[in-house]
Amino acid sequence: MLANALGYWRRPGHNHGMGACAAGNSSLMQEHWDLSEERCSVLCIQAGSECLAYEYSRLGGRGQYSKCELHSEAIQRTVPSPGAVVCRMKPEASTTSSWVPAHPSVLSVPPSTPPPPPPHRPPDARVVQLRWRRDSLMLVYDAKKVHGNHRFVHSPTVLNNGDGVDHIFTCHNHIPRTFSDWVYYINRREDQEALTTVAMYPGVRYPGQFGVWWGDLGDWPWQHNYYWNACEPAVLARTITYRRQKFNNIMFHTSMPIERFNCIRYLEDNLNAPAPPNRTCLDESEANDIHVVYFDGLHNTETLTPLQHKFLRFSPTVNKPQPRPFEYGIGQPSIATFGTNGTWLFHTYGDSEGVYTRWNVHFSPLHFDDNGEPHLPQLRELSKRGITDLFGRQVDLLSNVDVTYDAHRDMVYMLTDLYPFPLNSRVSGAAQILSISRRGLLDQSEPWRQVGVIYEDEYYPARLAAAHGVELSMPHNAIHTGLKRHHNPSFVKAGDGNLLDPHRLRIYFTSADDTPASDCPASHGETCAEWSYKLWVVEAALH
Repeated sequence: MLANALGYWRRPGHNHGMGACAAGNSSLMQEHWDLSEERCSVLCIQAGSECLAYEYSRLGGRGQYSKCELHSEAIQRTVPSPGAVVCRMKPEASTTSSWVPAHPSVLSVPPSTPPPPPPHRPPDARVVQLRWRRDSLMLVYDAKKVHGNHRFVHSPTVLNNGDGVDHIFTCHNHIPRTFSDWVYYINRREDQEALTTVAMYPGVRYPGQFGVWWGDLGDWPWQHNYYWNACEPAVLARTITYRRQKFNNIMFHTSMPIERFNCIRYLEDNLNAPAPPNRTCLDESEANDIHVVYFDGLHNTETLTPLQHKFLRFSPTVNKPQPRPFEYGIGQPSIATFGTNGTWLFHTYGDSEGVYTRWNVHFSPLHFDDNGEPHLPQLRELSKRGITDLFGRQVDLLSNVDVTYDAHRDMVYMLTDLYPFPLNSRVSGAAQILSISRRGLLDQSEPWRQVGVIYEDEYYPARLAAAHGVELSMPHNAIHTGLKRHHNPSFVKAGDGNLLDPHRLRIYFTSADDTPASDCPASHGETCAEWSYKLWVVEAALH
């Protein structure tokens, strides 16, 4: 159970913590309804040093309602209260309390002799261990099974409110055989395969279509107000007032202006789209940008659509040189909230130096002005120190990055591709999980540390070593999935982008067959690797 994983909590006073927390009005910092006690304790942990105790009660004639109170003061005693009520403190919050492991059964009669407290040791980034749960691999979603042939799905972002339901926002083609991305929404219980989807909105939108309000886009001309793709979403569950309208969610996603896509169509589809002058029309990814969507709807998961949404052109790296043709541009956003350091946004960027082509990650605090528009005031490049490839060599590039924060340990985890790619593959064969302390990340004062990897089987490193002509030089804490490719991975997070459970790490990723990219045009689109994409989830325990 989740609560068991949270370790030991204190029962204030000498009556085993039964009853309401004896605290002043100023101690109550948050109140939540209809949560489990496990989720209540997680919220207290995620609040960091601001939360020192929680009170959990069952109300109603049959205990059908629950209330969770988070307190900012150390609690020394409890007071009698009608109904089933318990008060619990973090281990460091008091010295006049007995110890018990957090568990849903705390609302029952306590044991006669509580166990002694465990030795207290402050969290240490160097000793965090990841232990794979070998039987946890599960198919989440197969686009072919749900929608038929010639469909793909990839690049999910996943939110979970602690109620056992995953809210998945992912890239998906809406029309068979096409490579234009829509954002699709999927919800599933953690133990079930998803068999239904809802198309949130298309990648191609024209002014006035579907009642879209385009707003004032400044120097971004109206003829550019439609996009070929909407992909690689990152969602922040936060109430924002944008131009006097209130929204409950903000999505950042990668996009590309339609005139750039017309250039690609001119070459690949042999359509009558005009070819821009001085363009190769082979790959226009350098035009990628990040856009922002405001929407409601998470509470109505059966018919979720972006009931209200607005687009902004979002150019976080306007002071950087324009990416070269065939580079990625700006995209792949990820969001995490670092306690008192606030919410941060990470994104990839193709920023060459001289003749050297790179993929880097940039990050900054995410601020919203009085109009609800986002700003990145302190963009900087993420340090790659300590990040190595499959063979232990320092990497020169980062791609497909997702970041989350573990408030319990004050640590940051990052998912990214594990280079090198298999030969003749455009997607990664493996993913890796890295860790660093929050302070080490923000100060760039520590190296990253690899804590786990995901790849096909125990022979995968040797096969790649032979293919790339190098020698193996480092072991890996790996889970073997039996799948050929593992790309566009993401953590399951809470709505603020943080780790939901400090002792449980759930990771989504996209699988693909090892079909060479050259097979797609040769087969007239019948054997594209994209048609084999599926979403999977795997789980690990953190210690």
